[in-house]
Amino acid sequence: MTQLNTINDTESELVIAVTVSDEEYQKEYNTELSRISKTAKLDGFRQGKVPTSVIKKKNMMANVIKGQLVT
Repeated sequence: MTQLNTINDTESELVIAVTVSDEEYQKEYNTELSRISKTAKLDGFRQGKVPTSVIKKKNMMANVIKGQLVT
């Protein structure tokens, strides 16, 4: 279940907190992962034939790198 909460509501600023259930997040994540795998190009695989596990691994590495850049 998705919940939207307004945290700060002034005339010039609006902050919204969005809470998404784990099940809903995983469903959307897997849907997007499947969509990406159908068009992905990666050395060693034909276009659209990259396994989702490989895409997950590459995505995780990208997140690790992003985390290192932000901190």
